[in-house]
Amino acid sequence: MIKIDLSILILPYFSPKIYVFLHANYVIDKRDFSLSDINVAEQEKMLVQNARGGNVWKKVPKADQGRQTLTGKEIIELAKLCAKIEKHYQKPQDIEWALEKGKFYITQSRPITTL
Repeated sequence: MIKIDLSILILPYFSPKIYVFLHANYVIDKRDFSLSDINVAEQEKMLVQNARGGNVWKKVPKADQGRQTLTGKEIIELAKLCAKIEKHYQKPQDIEWALEKGKFYITQSRPITTL
């Protein structure tokens, strides 16, 4: 199992057959990449870029606090990308990623040392 924190962190869980996304709690079977569970958590604040290029924490509008962040298709795409990275390194990875204009970017991948 892999935990993927939608605030840019991916961690493996106890089973090599399932992906779990934190904050949104998506469960994906790594064998066929089927999405088997969705449980969206509420987010009360978000990090956004300000006009000067820095970052600032802002309150998420109440109507958007429980909204699903990634689409089902994006979740599967990210899970497949993570599986390729784990296969390449032949061990569970802590993977940091970003999504911009519909494209995933891997910003860092390193072995998990605390299983």
